[in-house]
Amino acid sequence: MQPIFFRAISFSLCSLFILFFIFHGETGGFPGWKDWQYYLLAVGAGNGTGFILVLLNQQAGKAFSWELHTYFRLLTSFAINCIAAVVFGLFLSMLLLIIVTPLTNIAEIWEGFHEQLIKLGILIFLCGIFFTIVHFAISAFNHFNTTKIKEIRSKREQLKYQFEALKTQLSPHYLFNCLNTISSLAFKDPKTAESFIRKLSDTYNYLLKSDEKMLVALHEELDFVEKYIFLQNIRFNNSIRLERNIPDNILENTIPPLSVQIVVENAIKHNTFSKDRPLHILLTANNTRFMRVINNLAVKDSTTDSFKIGINNIKGRYSFFTDDKVVLRQKNNFEVRLPLLSKNINPLTGEIA
Repeated sequence: MQPIFFRAISFSLCSLFILFFIFHGETGGFPGWKDWQYYLLAVGAGNGTGFILVLLNQQAGKAFSWELHTYFRLLTSFAINCIAAVVFGLFLSMLLLIIVTPLTNIAEIWEGFHEQLIKLGILIFLCGIFFTIVHFAISAFNHFNTTKIKEIRSKREQLKYQFEALKTQLSPHYLFNCLNTISSLAFKDPKTAESFIRKLSDTYNYLLKSDEKMLVALHEELDFVEKYIFLQNIRFNNSIRLERNIPDNILENTIPPLSVQIVVENAIKHNTFSKDRPLHILLTANNTRFMRVINNLAVKDSTTDSFKIGINNIKGRYSFFTDDKVVLRQKNNFEVRLPLLSKNINPLTGEIA
């Protein structure tokens, strides 16, 4: 009810303004209360024309949205608010003049009031231009606000996914395993312990830096994964084989941070392997659209929900940048296909540079 009420008030005020303008131009004064028929004429014609235009604009909005057909929608609004306003405004004014005056047909109305009607048509046309501009400005402002809200929500979701990925890698359980490995190496193999500590420091440095970015270069992620595999091989007695077959021309393409690492970690978590029966992980790419992470299968009897959580995290972060899907395939091997993103995307904002 409120929009209808406010529209009626707006149309009435605009109509009365036009009435006063024309009446003052003709007589040098303003209509008094005895001239009630002119007030009725202005308010009736104004509201009738106004609500017809609202209906026409609503139908035009359903057919041609401001977002998808901006220029055509603007031209349509000009046609409706200017041309249709003049036609309906003059038509309704003539009908109401027949009611409130002794004149009985449109020909007599035109003969007696043609100057006033011409002025009225010009004023309605100017009002149509004004309302079109206002309508366009309001629609543009609303679209801007909606876009900003979606952008903020998108960034919030992106940060949530990144936080979840980072939280997994910074978990006390992971750190405990690393410290336990260092403790066991400290006396029996100090050189390996030193290498382990350096690699661990590098991985944590990458984790902390990647938390500030929405995307990282593929070569950065792959270097991190190699260091991560080094740490895991110390824990699992060199029973993980990592092969990297990525062409140099796609190393600058970008991906969400930790996406390859999460897939590799899932392969380690959910498969059984040993030095005699190692886990083979292949990182490969044939084009600039996708890379593949492939591992042999020796699935554990009991699995946890962490696999789905990790994959859903990757899918969620990719959804902000591309319509290409993260694809999982399982036959003799298990394969995860990750989309490669443009190297022209700003890693901090996720926007095309």
